[in-house]
Amino acid sequence: MNYSMGKYALALLLAFASTAAVASGDGGYEWAGIFDVSEYKEDASVLWLAQKVDGEYADATMNIMVMNVASDEEEALEDAEKLADVVLDADSCVSITHASKIIPSSTMCYKLVFDDLDFQTTFDIDITSDPAALAIFAEHMPTEFELTTHYLMSVGGEEIEPHHELPEEHGDEEEKPWGATLCACFIVNIVTLVGVGLVGAGLLVQASGPFFQGAVQGFA
Repeated sequence: MNYSMGKYALALLLAFASTAAVASGDGGYEWAGIFDVSEYKEDASVLWLAQKVDGEYADATMNIMVMNVASDEEEALEDAEKLADVVLDADSCVSITHASKIIPSSTMCYKLVFDDLDFQTTFDIDITSDPAALAIFAEHMPTEFELTTHYLMSVGGEEIEPHHELPEEHGDEEEKPWGATLCACFIVNIVTLVGVGLVGAGLLVQASGPFFQGAVQGFA
């Protein structure tokens, strides 16, 4: 192997590994869902709830982004995801507390600060703009904050379920990132082999030099 070419190959593999690590990330959210809220427009809002489980909230805060979208189809959620990636990765969410209002936006997010003195913290999501659906992106799985009440409710007490979610549900089987794991293992093995090859090539170059040959002859 040409030593110079080997260095370039190693650099490319390391760059690829870095890119793959970034691409396999989950962005600034763990879960997303899209909800049809058209039938609740007369209520002016829907309720986002978080409850203590086993005496405490799953986390003290949670970043969340809510957007108005034109439909509750999966494609609408995927389109909204592109905006959510940018906004949530910036980590500049506005902190709000119990009973605060969430205004859907494609350019800002909120940090929900849960009331540790209360069993439940509630936020009002404004729907006065009459959206067909809401796309919601959350830092944590909302079900982690459920004990007795669903995380998204109508003012009248109806549970509002997502029509589509990210990551997608696959029955009761827990989704495992085998693809990303195998890809990472493959990259690590390739980089290791290239490194071994470069070391071997360096030793061969030294072995062909006059200093190494003279040393060998001195022991003969």
